[in-house]
Amino acid sequence: MSSVAGAKPSPNTSASVDHSYDAFVSYHQDDGDWVEKELLSRLWRASFKPAIAWDHFIPGVPYLDNFEKALRTSRYVIAVVSSAWLMDPLTSEQGRATHTRYLQSGEHRLIPLFRAGGLSCPTWLDALPRFDFSEPPQAEGEWRRLLTAFAAIPNDGGTYQVGRALMKLCELMHDPRVREALARSQPLFQVVSRDIEILSDRKYLHDLLHDFQSQCFKPILLANAGFPDNADAMDTLVRCHKSFDVYLGLLSKMTFRSSFDQADSPWVEKLAKGLQHFSAALDRGEAASLKKAIAIVKGVLDKFPSFVSGRLDADAKRLQLGDVVEQMREISRRLAANGLEVKDLQEIDTGTSKLDQISKTLQQLVVDHSFWQGFEARLQMVEALIGKDDLEALEDDWVGIKRATAERFDRGGEDLAIIRAEETKLNDALAGRNSFKALQAFRSYRQEVEAIFDKTDKSLKSHCDDVRWLGGNLAFLLRALSNA
Repeated sequence: MSSVAGAKPSPNTSASVDHSYDAFVSYHQDDGDWVEKELLSRLWRASFKPAIAWDHFIPGVPYLDNFEKALRTSRYVIAVVSSAWLMDPLTSEQGRATHTRYLQSGEHRLIPLFRAGGLSCPTWLDALPRFDFSEPPQAEGEWRRLLTAFAAIPNDGGTYQVGRALMKLCELMHDPRVREALARSQPLFQVVSRDIEILSDRKYLHDLLHDFQSQCFKPILLANAGFPDNADAMDTLVRCHKSFDVYLGLLSKMTFRSSFDQADSPWVEKLAKGLQHFSAALDRGEAASLKKAIAIVKGVLDKFPSFVSGRLDADAKRLQLGDVVEQMREISRRLAANGLEVKDLQEIDTGTSKLDQISKTLQQLVVDHSFWQGFEARLQMVEALIGKDDLEALEDDWVGIKRATAERFDRGGEDLAIIRAEETKLNDALAGRNSFKALQAFRSYRQEVEAIFDKTDKSLKSHCDDVRWLGGNLAFLLRALSNA
């Protein structure tokens, strides 16, 4: 016997489809306690509205008919995979039915959540990206990923069409002409599949560090002045200590990924040392220990995020999506010459064209991300000079700053008008030798640059998420080719 549950609609829900729930959760009754106490309670706390089978399934209606209705009205399906779930025909069929819908429509809807390791899974399930709750130390990181997954799964036409092209090749794998054409591309596809995994891990690490800095370290800096006497500062630091511990666990987990450069392990150890000093500061009310913790963390954040960003840029540049595009075109030409049906070729060609667009957009986003991140860091350094009323130093830097943006916007762009307006304000303040107005104008300018960087960072994250899911399709294709 099995149970199901769902959650309220997300902002991403398409207006053309009435999705009553964000997710339909399929699980076996053996996992019922964990699902209700852990999974559903976390959905509630994250502002989702869970629904369970006995509340929403209509009495007297066959079970599979109830499931079909739930599938139609749910944006995604979370499958809580365990040995019992795999052995029960009802629950395992729910997963297979969802995957079949994907093969038919291209909609990424199934989110496997594994409660145990070493399970013998069908090929279609084993090839999908998953959330691993089999090891308790990893759980907190997986919860974070799960609760953001609904927004991360791509729903744009381009990604869908690329996925359909790859799945079309899977469907045609029985044809020896398809197998022969794909065999020539297998080595490249294997390299790209691995590089996609590395890129995804690197972006996840980048985002963890960014969130740690903004959500944890910055509040610590602000509360530092009031410690240990100010009650509000103490409350803030206690909350930040809990967050610090969670982030350290997530970051430490990344060191076990095969994509992680073990030469970077010392920075994780430094953060752990910083947390020790932070704990001592709260336990003993020692301002000196807090300052020591801040110095250690600042030393890490001053250096390591830029290293990660640089490697992220290198990972994206190394990703041979353009070569995959050329291989897909060559596969299409070979199959056309061998008489493959026109409608199948059209689906492959459409997906290939979309992959070409995704590849070019990713490369441009990487360039943009690198520029704006470095530019924002430069402005932060200059702002410290303005605080000392050093207008001459600002004027010297300002020449280089304007030159950098002029080169950046030599072809125009939607952000050009905003940057130019802010530049005019600062030019006027400097011309009038007004330190106060110059400070205001420069801060306003930096805030606009920060907004542009944040927008670019979100676009890159979304694009990396799309590429990650395409990597899942590519892995599935490779698995199918190996088993053919």
